[in-house]
Amino acid sequence: MVGLRGIQFPSHTFYVDNIFIFFRRDTTTLQHLKSFLHEYCISSGQWVSLVKNLVYIVDVSTCHLKRLLSYNQGYLHFTYLGVSIFVGAPKAQFFQPLVNKICKKLAYWKGKCVDGEN
Repeated sequence: MVGLRGIQFPSHTFYVDNIFIFFRRDTTTLQHLKSFLHEYCISSGQWVSLVKNLVYIVDVSTCHLKRLLSYNQGYLHFTYLGVSIFVGAPKAQFFQPLVNKICKKLAYWKGKCVDGEN
């Protein structure tokens, strides 16, 4: 899928039992996605949880799309596997938890080196 300024971005990503699906914010695409998920459930015997799944909507004017899927709405920015997920220009506050974690690790390693532990 090609985004703004011709930048390529993924249409979906998988990790263990999680999936992120990125799609155009139009009713037709959403109906196709809903149909696909329904067919998947029927053919696999697995069910998509309406309670556990979230829809992240970037453009507030498209909130009607959330109702079509019947999922709860999630809000950007959030952290997934330690990585900040956001839209737009990065803000320092998004990365502060990661910076704090790195500083803590560096302090620990520095302490081990000063004490003579290798």
